[in-house]
Amino acid sequence: MSIDDNKAVVRKLFASTDAHDFDTIENDLFAPGYHLRFDSMPQMDKAHAVGFFRAFVSAFPNISHTLEDVIA
Repeated sequence: MSIDDNKAVVRKLFASTDAHDFDTIENDLFAPGYHLRFDSMPQMDKAHAVGFFRAFVSAFPNISHTLEDVIA
């Protein structure tokens, strides 16, 4: 992937999160072997990570991200 392709993936992740488009996150952005790691939390596989995103957005339904700079 090029640098611009990598930046596009990051933009798509935040746009999909804001749009509550979890199918795109699960099927287009997260690879089959995807694992999410947050400090002090157990590692999550793809299914658990998508569930985490769903729960987070459910708690904050009006969440909105503005990406001003994407550096790669």
